[in-house]
This record gives sequence, C-alpha cells and structure tokens, in this order.
Amino acid sequence: MQISVIIAAAGSACRMGCPGNKALLPLMGQPVLSWSLQLFEQTPEVTEIIIAARPEDMDEIKAIVSHYPKVKALTAGGNSRAASVQHALAEVAANCSHIAVHDAARPLLSPADWRALLTEAAQGPEGAILACPARDSIRSHDGYFLDSVLDRDTLLLAQTPQLFPAPVLQRAYHGDPEQISAATDEAELVRASGEKVRFVLSRDANFKLTVPEDLHQAEAVLRQRVLADHFPQAPLPDAGEGSSLRYGLGWDTHRLEAGRRLILGGVEIEHHLGLAGHSDADVLLHAIIDSLLGATVLGDIGRHFPDTDPRYKDISSLILLQKTGSLLQQKGWQIVHIDANIIAERPRLAPHIEAIRTNIAHTLALPLESISVKAKTAEKLGDIGNERAIAAMAIATVCRH
Repeated sequence: MQISVIIAAAGSACRMGCPGNKALLPLMGQPVLSWSLQLFEQTPEVTEIIIAARPEDMDEIKAIVSHYPKVKALTAGGNSRAASVQHALAEVAANCSHIAVHDAARPLLSPADWRALLTEAAQGPEGAILACPARDSIRSHDGYFLDSVLDRDTLLLAQTPQLFPAPVLQRAYHGDPEQISAATDEAELVRASGEKVRFVLSRDANFKLTVPEDLHQAEAVLRQRVLADHFPQAPLPDAGEGSSLRYGLGWDTHRLEAGRRLILGGVEIEHHLGLAGHSDADVLLHAIIDSLLGATVLGDIGRHFPDTDPRYKDISSLILLQKTGSLLQQKGWQIVHIDANIIAERPRLAPHIEAIRTNIAHTLALPLESISVKAKTAEKLGDIGNERAIAAMAIATVCRH
C-alpha cells in the first residue's frame, strides 16, 4: 500500500474566538497541524503528504512543513472541503495505490486508530473511514419543536481520515459538480458514485476543533494519553553479556538575554530573560538530543542541525527532538529512558516539570515514566548562579530493536 495523504487545512478559527486558521493555533507547544504531520511522517505506508490551505496561510505553513520531508505539495484550498480536496487531487502521485483525506482540525488521531484504518482498507477494494457510534438519543426537529427519534444503533458520526483506493476517490471527484460541491465528506461522494464504504470504530478521542473549549479538551486528552501510558513501553532488555544496551551523555548551556522567550522542554515559561541561540535555544532538549546521538554514535546536534543553516532559525527544538527520534528508529534503536537536569537559578521550574515531561514523552512516543526531568540551582555560583545562563545535562538509555 502506497498512500498519498491529503490534509485539508483551510479552516477558519472564527468560531474558536480568534482570527486566522485553526490548523495554526498552538496546542501543547506545537501548531495543531504538526500533530497530524508527525503521525503521517512516521507511517511507512505514507509516501507523500499534500496540504490544501488558504493562500494567506501559505508562508506560515511552509515554515512548519519544511521539517517534514514527506510533504510534497501545498495547494490553495477552495470554498468548501470538497473544493480543497479536488485541488489537492491534481498533485497526487500517479503511482499511489490509496488516498487518505484528513482534516487538520482533528489533531487527536491516535496511532492505534490510524493503524486500524490501514488494516481495514487493506482487506478489500472498498474504502474505509473512521467513525464513532452515536451514544446520545438523537431526534429530528422542524426548527421549533422536536420530531421523531432516530435509531442511534444505525447511526455513526463520521470522522477522518477517510481512506480509499486512488481510482475510487478520483472517479468520485469527477462526478456531478453540484453534487461534489454539496458533499460534506468523501464517503458521501464515493457512495454516490456507486461504491461501498467500510467503517472502523475509533477507540480514542478524535474530535474536530470547532469551539474554544475544544482546544482545552484536546490538550487534556493529549496529556492524559501520556499519563495513561497510551504509548506502550518496550520491555527492558537484558543488560548482561552481549546486551545491546547503550548510554549517552548530553550537556548544553546558553546565555540569558533580554528580548528572547524562555523555552524549556517545549514549554514557554514567563520570565524577563530568555535563552539566546540560533533556534529557540531550548537548552534542555539540546542536551537530550546530544545524549541520544551520543548513545547511538550518530554525532552531535551541531552535525545534524547546524546553527549556520537558516532552516533552523528560531525552530522549535521539539521538532529537532522528533527528527532525532525518527533517525534513531530508522537506525534500529529504541529509546528506553531519559534522565535530565536543568540547572537554573531562576525562574522557579517546579510548576512546569510535568508539562515538560509530557512534551518530551509525546514527541518521542514514550510512556511518561520513561522521562525524568529535575530542576537544580547553582547556589549563586558562576554565570548560572548569577542568572546569566542556564545549563542542562541528560543521560539517555537506548537498546537495539
């Protein structure tokens, strides 16, 4: 299966209570769009990603997707989802076997549900969508009064991704223009073209960001997934003779200066000084990246993300950490444990430690108990003690797959 993923990212955030695009709103330290990109980038069956977005958002989206090699094209979104997808279909590679359409405003798609959809779609020539059952009583109405009760046992709430064999979806979008314009999703068009569509019941939250409360709920879901050990922990390897267990040490320091944001572990912390650097200068994540690269003998952060490269100017170090994790996975390494110290005189970091651990765990697809982060002071000694710098050190434990 070779999949082209189309991400519809042209949604307005006006109902969220703010201007702009929903896909660009911040969620756990990253744009909403990044959560979908990370999952699709790490899926072996996905060969390319195409994003349909509003022209006014293109520059910001280009900056985000420059760190995801599978993004092959950006297209202008239309006045409807169907129009956006139709534009994106023109960019799909000729050799793809399947096309998946996903809404960027659904950042909670879990690896388990995505894998279940891929498995279902591989069972036959029909397409398949993710859906969840209707759990509440559902009634029709005439605009003023309730009407009949609908049988919720026969009703499903359609979600994305929606995945179809490429010829099936392409034929559906060559149908009646009015029917295409009126369609609310791909499944409707495919069924109208005479094809059957399967469904997979989603096990994890996958709701669409529509109102302000949804963004807060999405953050709570993401944090809970890590806390609930949503990503299974690999069994600890035997450390005896012939063991593939390895350790790496990382250390970094950056000076503090006015006019910069203070970001540690992907969390922006309120402070009158920030860390100076080419990227976001997240000293903690830089130390962790070096510990991972050192454990696997893959060089150091300067080799992979040099501060002379304009691509990494002001980049979030969470993206650099995610790319490092992907590199280790490609080389056959499994991250077992990370232990890190932040050395800073001020500000007080204890209230932020859990959010930092959660960011690191999610970015590396690890359980929370695999990530240890501690905050220390320098007892008023040296540049750190005099609040001129912050340092971090980390030890990573890895093993062969």
